[in-house]
Amino acid sequence: MVKDRMERAGMHWTLPGAQALLNLRCVALNDEWEPFMNHHIQSETVRLYANLPFKPKSAPLHLVA
Repeated sequence: MVKDRMERAGMHWTLPGAQALLNLRCVALNDEWEPFMNHHIQSETVRLYANLPFKPKSAPLHLVA
């Protein structure tokens, strides 16, 4: 079934791309999507922002309604 879906007209897959899709399918089928996404968000946050200098927040702003 997976093979049939990956060989539809116009679809071209690299081996790493196909493996990534199969990995995500396994995560979803094993009902591990939420833990996976939490891990993914945390690792991407570290990857994207680890080298930025830390800027402490200024005094909190008071909201006026």
